[in-house]
Amino acid sequence: MLTVAMGCLLLALGAAQGADAPKDDRQYRVVARYAVEGKDSAGEMAVDPAARRLYVSRGTQVEVLDLDSGERMGRVAPMGGVRSVAVAPELKRGFATSGGDAVAVFDLGTLEVTRTIKSTGQDPDAILYDAFTRRVFVANARTGNVTVIDAATGDVLSTVPLGGRLHQMSTNGYGRLFVAVEDRKTARVVDTRSMEVLGDFPVAPGEKCAGIFADGIVRNFWVTCGNGKVVVIASDSGLGG
Repeated sequence: MLTVAMGCLLLALGAAQGADAPKDDRQYRVVARYAVEGKDSAGEMAVDPAARRLYVSRGTQVEVLDLDSGERMGRVAPMGGVRSVAVAPELKRGFATSGGDAVAVFDLGTLEVTRTIKSTGQDPDAILYDAFTRRVFVANARTGNVTVIDAATGDVLSTVPLGGRLHQMSTNGYGRLFVAVEDRKTARVVDTRSMEVLGDFPVAPGEKCAGIFADGIVRNFWVTCGNGKVVVIASDSGLGG
């Protein structure tokens, strides 16, 4: 059930907001429970707000649901090792990490896989589309680097070495990529245009940072950690190194 993932997100954002803003007395609640087919656990998800579709990575496939009703709209299959999915609505393309250290590209209309792009690292985990640069970023967990792909052409543009075991990523919409480094208690920052590593934000007292979300409006980002902490950081406050 997707309720678990959706509930964790709501709790994390609620806790983070409480650390950064006046007390919020609103009550958050689960509004729907969507079942997803398949035996594998649900991985990372992507939303197309205009088309009202929810894309759920599911091990051997990507399940596509109606965002409002939960009705199954189709699936992208067969694939293997799918952990994360990203969509580029303006390009009518989706991207998913897949087995063989690769990225599968699929058509958002037909849900057919149109090509496979070899990642420049091992064990691709998270994937993210940045509309600001029209680039796809792939976090390779085992090799600690990020593969940068031109979303329009499918060309690999660069490989950004970061080190550590990389987990989720988020962009702020105006040129910064934030990457959670699970084993180093840091979030690394990359310029999405020059692909230069700008430095680190320490996330102590958080440990084993996994989830990350950047908000370009309030200019904060949130890091969810394995020790139960949600760390809120002002992204314009300067880098730690």
